[in-house]
Amino acid sequence: MKIVGWNINGLRGKSMNLFNDKTKEYNPLSNLNVLIQKYSPDVVCFGETKCQECHTDLFKKLPFKYCTSICSRARKGYSGVCILSNIEFIDHGSLPLPDEDIEGRSRIVEFPECILIYTYTPNSGGRFDYRVEWDNIVYDYLKKMNTSEKPIIYSGDLNVVHTFNDICSNSYNTLQQGRLPGTLPEERQRFEKYLYELDYVDIWRKMNPNSNQFTWFNPRTRARDSNSGWRIDYFLVRKNDTKKIKNALICDDIFGSDHVPIYIEI
Repeated sequence: MKIVGWNINGLRGKSMNLFNDKTKEYNPLSNLNVLIQKYSPDVVCFGETKCQECHTDLFKKLPFKYCTSICSRARKGYSGVCILSNIEFIDHGSLPLPDEDIEGRSRIVEFPECILIYTYTPNSGGRFDYRVEWDNIVYDYLKKMNTSEKPIIYSGDLNVVHTFNDICSNSYNTLQQGRLPGTLPEERQRFEKYLYELDYVDIWRKMNPNSNQFTWFNPRTRARDSNSGWRIDYFLVRKNDTKKIKNALICDDIFGSDHVPIYIEI
């Protein structure tokens, strides 16, 4: 089973080029189709779709049999996630957020092989308290799910840089100072609670201990041209499930967004 996670920064965005301008049908020359042809994913998770309910018919035009999605009800053209699959699943909805996921940031699905949780984690810039609440809810949910006999996969744009290995060398001072969203010491500490208290593993880093690949690049500075990025997109799996993961990749040969897709095979 092959799973891709990708913050696409807009389902209808020009850079993703998912739909033909005239017919509004799926574009076989799109970046998504390049990914499909090369990696053959069974499941593709999109973050930051920036859709409203009136746009969700577009998901049906994509080359997958099944779909679950959620849009932001708090603000138009904001947030939103979806899971597309060629394998049938049970839809478990969103994380148990007090606001009932009004911003459209999470989907949880159950496959025969695993339970997949995909999220678009809120940026802490100007919303520090909400981010703390979010991280605590995720921690409690993952702790509860640790009783599952099926592998648990927690994935998405988690909006945090874990270590200096996960940020380009010319941004070391940024991480050292820990003042920007994604580099705050408190964010990194809460991320580590998943690893050291709940026994989750950052599976890509485990399989690629010395790699300097990144998943987000600032488009304003053309950071991708010099590989000056941050790694803030992850697949986390429980330590006992790591033996079931056959491969983990950052698909930095795929374009279309300020994020690049991440991939695992279970």
